[in-house]
Formats: sequence, C-alpha cells, structure tokens
Amino acid sequence: MNTVRWLLFDWGDTLMADLPGMQGPMSSWTEIAAMPGTAETLPELSARFPCVVVSNAGDSDAPEMRRALDLVGLGQYFRRFFTSKELGARKPDPAFFRAALRALDCPPEVACMIGND
Repeated sequence: MNTVRWLLFDWGDTLMADLPGMQGPMSSWTEIAAMPGTAETLPELSARFPCVVVSNAGDSDAPEMRRALDLVGLGQYFRRFFTSKELGARKPDPAFFRAALRALDCPPEVACMIGND
C-alpha cells in the first residue's frame, strides 16, 4: 500500500482568498487573506508532509505567490511553487501534474492534490 509523501495545494480559494474586484498579482493587492483554517492546519500538515503550491494563477508567478503567502504568515510551510506558466500546461491537464511531480521526483501514487482542480 502506498502512503502519501507530498501534499500539493491549489492557490486561489484553497490557500488564499480570491477576493472580488482585485486584479494583478495577489502580493500587490490592497487586501489579501488566507482561507479560513489554513493558519491552523498548515503547521501540522507541513510538519508531517512536504507541501507545495500548484496553480493556474494568471497574474501571480511563483515568487509572487511566495510573497503573498509570506504577507499572511504562511510562506514558510511550502517548499516549492509551480504555476502553469513555468510548467507549460494548465490544470487539469495531466501534463501539468506530470511536470510538477517530475520536478519533485515524486511518483503520482504518493501525491495528494488539495484544492479545486
């Protein structure tokens, strides 16, 4: 039996609230907020599993996602950030996930995707 070794988190409305009316990279929004429960849950999860962000984010690239998470005190829980821009495919295309898992040297059967796509 395989056990989970990596947690892959979606970005918008999974980790960070995708607030209406805001445009551009999230790290430059006038207001940003983590989704309810993330600040309480991530310390425990990241202590047991390596956590990464995988996203189709249109305006925020990997460094901007890190900055936004740092602004709400959550950046330290994530080892890597992957976006469709860097991976050359968009979720839910299997090529997106294959590229992220290849970069992590992680077989798919031990990865758990958390989020909307």
